[in-house]
Amino acid sequence: IPHAKIPEVKDISFALGVSRKGIDFDSMDGNPVNLVILVAAGEKQHKDYLSLLSSIMAFLKDPSVKEQIVSSADPKRIMEILKTAQGV
Repeated sequence: IPHAKIPEVKDISFALGVSRKGIDFDSMDGNPVNLVILVAAGEKQHKDYLSLLSSIMAFLKDPSVKEQIVSSADPKRIMEILKTAQGV
């Protein structure tokens, strides 16, 4: 999960990239990476930033959530999956 706190960022944001085929990322387990999540926050958004990273890590621990995201072709469906996983 590449992430950064940047002074110019006014609203915490994230982007999610999906690769069904997988990307060789020289991971510790040797498996290809299917999800890339980028997080950007302002320097004064530390609490929200940590909360978002924590939420992302929590839903990624559930293999069924990850599989639903990777197999979905619809961005709106992916947002529904994320909201459900976070209990929103």
